[in-house]
Amino acid sequence: MSQYRTFTAADAVEYARQFGGVDNPAALSSAEEIGDGNLNLVFKIYDDQGNSRVVVKQALPYVRCVGESWPLTLDRARLEAQTLVEHYKYCPQHTVKITHYDAELAVMVMEDLSSHRIWRGELVKGAYYPEAAQQLGDYLAQTLFHTSDFILHPHQ
Repeated sequence: MSQYRTFTAADAVEYARQFGGVDNPAALSSAEEIGDGNLNLVFKIYDDQGNSRVVVKQALPYVRCVGESWPLTLDRARLEAQTLVEHYKYCPQHTVKITHYDAELAVMVMEDLSSHRIWRGELVKGAYYPEAAQQLGDYLAQTLFHTSDFILHPHQ
């Protein structure tokens, strides 16, 4: 079992080599921290050709932008990973794929969605996406229905 430690960029690269699920893990060579600085460490992992391959995300035990005086539970990473894995089963076209999760390190490895835009920023810019309502509706319908009492056994 792993014991929690805060990742550096080098740690994230090594972790992605082990658990990133890429064809040539030895080619993973560098990482760039891309998190917004509030809650988590988020590293984009690059290969030796400069192509982004996977993302490593680690929860911190405190609010990063405030400091250790505002603690947070690391269990939130487990909840996020489990939710994304479950949602991916029912709506993979609108859910990031989690390739690995470690509860002790509160870290997950996921597919890189760099080609996507963050909707929050797009909305602030006034961008219009005519398919967004349909896509959001599809995601909500699939994930909410398949994780509801209509489908799940009472013990789930």
